[in-house]
Amino acid sequence: MSNADDEAPPNHVKLDELLSWVEFGCWAAIAFFPFLCWLNGPAVSSDQYVMRTILIVVVVLGAFALRFLNGMPKSGVGVSFSREHSSVESDVNHSEIESRPLG
Repeated sequence: MSNADDEAPPNHVKLDELLSWVEFGCWAAIAFFPFLCWLNGPAVSSDQYVMRTILIVVVVLGAFALRFLNGMPKSGVGVSFSREHSSVESDVNHSEIESRPLG
């Protein structure tokens, strides 16, 4: 089974990549928010205070929601629930791999 994102042409952005960049933007906005409040000064009207509050609440909720969505395992990517493949161990001899010279 192939995913539609895997078949995207090279000039298109995949959805998971776009979501990770939007999440980065949310965390960057959270990081810069105290500096921007200091730079702009206190809110001069109740409308400005409400808009700042709504903006930071939406950004924080978006950052945590996207962190949750981006952290969830993708369906069918290395996840198997059958009893035959439930073990993480493989047929590879790990001591043999560790003793191999690098390079």
